[in-house]
Amino acid sequence: MLRILALVFILHKICRGEMDSKTIIKTNKKYFDVVVATKEDNDAWVNMAEVDKFRFSEIYQPINRDELSLLFRPGKEYFVLLVPLQFNFIFYGYPSDSVWVSSKGFICLEKIGAGNCYNYVAPLMANWLYADDSWISYVSSNGSFTIQWTNLRLIPKNEANAMTFSMQATLNEKGSIKFLYKIASNEKSRRPILTRIGTSDSMLLHALGSRRELYGTVELRKYFPDIAKLNGHTLQMHPIPTCNYFTDCITCNAHENKKNFPCEWCPIEKRCSSFGLDRLIADWNMSDCHLSKIDSIAACSEFKSVRESNEN
Repeated sequence: MLRILALVFILHKICRGEMDSKTIIKTNKKYFDVVVATKEDNDAWVNMAEVDKFRFSEIYQPINRDELSLLFRPGKEYFVLLVPLQFNFIFYGYPSDSVWVSSKGFICLEKIGAGNCYNYVAPLMANWLYADDSWISYVSSNGSFTIQWTNLRLIPKNEANAMTFSMQATLNEKGSIKFLYKIASNEKSRRPILTRIGTSDSMLLHALGSRRELYGTVELRKYFPDIAKLNGHTLQMHPIPTCNYFTDCITCNAHENKKNFPCEWCPIEKRCSSFGLDRLIADWNMSDCHLSKIDSIAACSEFKSVRESNEN
């Protein structure tokens, strides 16, 4: 009940434009702490005036409106750029050295096959329309990467009350993520709009053939019922170390967030996980880690002693 009341309070402040800076939204504490900053803190917008732009010289519509129900179905992603990163970006505990940029307003950390993406960062994923004044641009350094989608629309620009969206997503070498928005409209959205804001990762499952399953999804769209209210806001996502970040039995079982994020060490796989719920769950299950798992520091020491005794 307290969580519901807190969410209602935050939604009320956002809708009235009264959100205080550095207000922490309690989302999925396992993966990110999320901070929403107001217009006064929106000076982090990166100037893209001097960088190359991926321009669209004519109207570009990735998906027909009649296919909106397929918006988030794999295989309909329409990637336009593959960008090498100048650093390893740690995402859900795994490093990525490149990203795929989608015309649908998100970046993919691990593209599967021709067009499937299950590991994404989305400042505002939607069925965007592109016109002659729309473009995508990015700037990269050895410490951060910023991608910008400019002048996107959800309806043709010649229609009344058509909002124009520009947004940036920045990945930091320490694993933090920042979303910024500039929306040209004073109108409240009058139609339901299928969009998504946040992140998600996936794990490979072996059941009736190999398949991917999303996990750890952090969805922030619910905090902005009227997406026009995103204008001027900054969303910052600060990563919380996941179990697979730890590389030995003791640190696996000693981390501070164990109450909300229980970690276990698998001596067979020699890795740390939370019940195997990460990208390598298939290996965890095939090695029967649930039978040999070590879930306490004392058990780590005991296992080490037994192993050393057997080696001698």
